[in-house]
Amino acid sequence: MRIAYTKHHNEGQISPERDTAIAVSGSSTHQYAEDITIEGNYIEGFSYKGIIIGGYVRDVWVVNNVIKNMKLLDLSWTPDAIAVGGVNVERVHIIGNKIINSEYRGLFISNKEICVEGNQIYYSGDYPIWIDNGDFITVRDNYIYGAALIGPQSGSGINVKEGKHIIIFKGRT
Repeated sequence: MRIAYTKHHNEGQISPERDTAIAVSGSSTHQYAEDITIEGNYIEGFSYKGIIIGGYVRDVWVVNNVIKNMKLLDLSWTPDAIAVGGVNVERVHIIGNKIINSEYRGLFISNKEICVEGNQIYYSGDYPIWIDNGDFITVRDNYIYGAALIGPQSGSGINVKEGKHIIIFKGRT
């Protein structure tokens, strides 16, 4: 499946619940959504998720999307420009995306075999990249500018809450 080159614009929302531009997930009966590409989309003004990769998903490419102005309306529904979570998510590649003004997190990463490479994250709240309970995560060659300027916490550039086999580095120049 390919989701490509569409424009998603939202403004004036009063509740962040289910306010998401693109969501992909398999089923709770253990049927996987597989071989998915989300590429070249423009997403602006949402208050929950720009792109979310949910449970029972594998072999996903999130490439060259622009996500702007994610709004923080309620800490119960924290916004992420791109979120990878849920159960049984594996082999996700987040490459070359541009995130601008996400008021809480730019990237939320959970699960296993995730590659986060070559993304640009500008003014992304408290946590430009947050890894939570990840396994075999590689983060390389990302550009982060202006963290901890908007959100409610103390902030950091890359935060690893829980995980193992995580590699964070600048690749070869």
